[in-house]
Amino acid sequence: WNLGDQIANHILSATSSPLDFVLKDPAGMKLITEAVDAYDIAATQYKDICGESGSDIFMTQNLNFTDIRTDLVAQIYRDLEHRSSHAFTSMEVGKLESKSEVGKQKLIFQAVLKTCTRLTNEIEIIQKCFPARWMVDVQWGSCVAHQCCHQIKQQIGGGYGHNLPKFTITQLLQLISWTERYHEVMTRVFPDITIKQYEDVNFGGNPHYRDNNSEKLQNEHIVESFIWSNNVLWEIQRMTQEEFLVRTQE
Repeated sequence: WNLGDQIANHILSATSSPLDFVLKDPAGMKLITEAVDAYDIAATQYKDICGESGSDIFMTQNLNFTDIRTDLVAQIYRDLEHRSSHAFTSMEVGKLESKSEVGKQKLIFQAVLKTCTRLTNEIEIIQKCFPARWMVDVQWGSCVAHQCCHQIKQQIGGGYGHNLPKFTITQLLQLISWTERYHEVMTRVFPDITIKQYEDVNFGGNPHYRDNNSEKLQNEHIVESFIWSNNVLWEIQRMTQEEFLVRTQE
């Protein structure tokens, strides 16, 4: 039997969704990740001592060490992508039936910012639960950046901010405040990523997370996507500040 598979099955069945478990019991998830790391070390030591084929005693018991971390991280990555996208489809907007178009836009805008804030605040919680080499925090940061960027671009009317002139002063200030809070968190948690800015911002589309020919997540694609989203949000902040200055100087 495969020891890693047995442990992974117990963990995944006990937690149902690893990400939900993180948010409900971060200390518990930290213990799990430490146990997985200890298993990785034990598996490496076992192979160093006994070789790839194992010792006679383990061979007679048909015990094999398997890669538990890869499966667990893959499940966590899937949870992260689902949670970041589902957060906006399930957000509470309020009653839109009795509202005018302007009123509906305001309610949706408030709901989007509230959801963006919640997702951003979860980044540091998740970061504390996983070893840096797992890159779970970077994947979550990239998912949050991508989804927030996409949703806010829709609210402001695309990459050129065609809807910004329709925003109230309060909405402009709220958007500026959120982008400042977002960049504050990202700069603190991911200083090496947030300082990498491209000279030109391409609003056309975000680089893909996955390699076209593989289901394996490519770390370099995650980082590139992260950087792209950050740069777009910097540009959105700049456009919003310009609109605010124009409005207040009139």
